[in-house]
Amino acid sequence: MSALAAEEREVLVRHAELEGRSIARLRVVDHGESCVVEGEVFPRDAPPAHAGPFTFADVSQATAFVTDAMDSLLFLGCDVRSQ
Repeated sequence: MSALAAEEREVLVRHAELEGRSIARLRVVDHGESCVVEGEVFPRDAPPAHAGPFTFADVSQATAFVTDAMDSLLFLGCDVRSQ
């Protein structure tokens, strides 16, 4: 994940786990004129991989994206927590 610049603001971070093992981590960063979702996925038999960044017009859209993704992981049996 990238370091925050002075004009950036981390809005939220969500982490999904299944049976105690990390599955995914999504982070929303507000850049002022846009909002970015950065992700990491943790495959069982491979090193962690980056997903994104996914750019949205505002925090509301980015947060909705993360909420939908985490709801899907909850449906699949993952535990989701805030960081």
